[in-house]
Amino acid sequence: LEPAFVGAAGAAAVAVESRPLVRRAPAPGRDAIPGPFADAGLFAEPARPATRSGPPSAARHSGQSSFAMRSSTVRHAAGRALAEGWALLRDLGVPAFGGAARRSIAPVAETLGTGHDAAVAERVAERVRSLFGLAQTLAAPLRTDQGLIGAIVLSRRDREPWSNAERRLLRGGASEAANALARADSHREAEALAATDPLTGLPNRRYFDEFCSLLARRRRSGDAVAVLMIDIDKFKVLNDTYGHPVGDEVLKAVAGAIVASVRDHDVPARVGGEEFAVLLRNPGPEVALEVGERVRGSVRALDLSGLRVPSVSVSVGVANALGPDEPMPALVGRADQALLRAKRTGRDRVVAA
Repeated sequence: LEPAFVGAAGAAAVAVESRPLVRRAPAPGRDAIPGPFADAGLFAEPARPATRSGPPSAARHSGQSSFAMRSSTVRHAAGRALAEGWALLRDLGVPAFGGAARRSIAPVAETLGTGHDAAVAERVAERVRSLFGLAQTLAAPLRTDQGLIGAIVLSRRDREPWSNAERRLLRGGASEAANALARADSHREAEALAATDPLTGLPNRRYFDEFCSLLARRRRSGDAVAVLMIDIDKFKVLNDTYGHPVGDEVLKAVAGAIVASVRDHDVPARVGGEEFAVLLRNPGPEVALEVGERVRGSVRALDLSGLRVPSVSVSVGVANALGPDEPMPALVGRADQALLRAKRTGRDRVVAA
């Protein structure tokens, strides 16, 4: 059998083909002829010449017997080669000739299940057959608690109909594969939740620290990196005045403004109560300050009238890496010190380290 696992949204498939090797029982005299079907190959012991000690008739009889065995071996090898060639032509779709054409069996493409699931599995199987040139397939849908997620497709070379045992095997395999994929999805979702701030939807402090560590190990000599540390001005007063539910809405609005102000390949994160950070990848000499100013302006322009809150502001500290050898914790620390200077010198400003 040739299993192929295929997602419902794609046409990817993995096919594994195997052909059993049939070994014949050893036959006397077969190994005397070197060739691809001889067990001993070129290292077979040559036949010993007949001695003249026996009667001449016995020597002639021995020679005739050896010749008959060699002829049988040659016929068997030729028959096997023809059978292999015929199987190859059949796999390639070459029509049979003569009586074999009348005895040929049409390929069977079968799909298990009913309704929408079976229709989706059949579409997947049809794309697999077209992609890999398959003819004999058996497909089953893959369904989890979240719904239909794909299909599993079996293929084989012979044209015999699929048996009930093979159908039961595929149903069991489809169930196990669907359960394994569901567990993998659950694990991935749990990891994503553990690295995401539930209020703002931004990466949390854990993700930010892990990303900085990974980036430090993979940085090259020409790579540039910068960090922005952002803090909402007088957020404690806002919370005490308008309440924590309003404060949560303000946090969401500020997070959205930050995301809209940075580049796609930058990494914003919420690293504290009202504190955010942005990791800038490969910024130019003045890009970090420009992004910091853009973040400050976007937050200042937020319309919070629906929350009955006047405009809010942020202070931003910016630090560019001094070189590829500067540790990431030291870079983050310099950006944090620049943020403290921005707070002390009047807030609502951007200060570079």
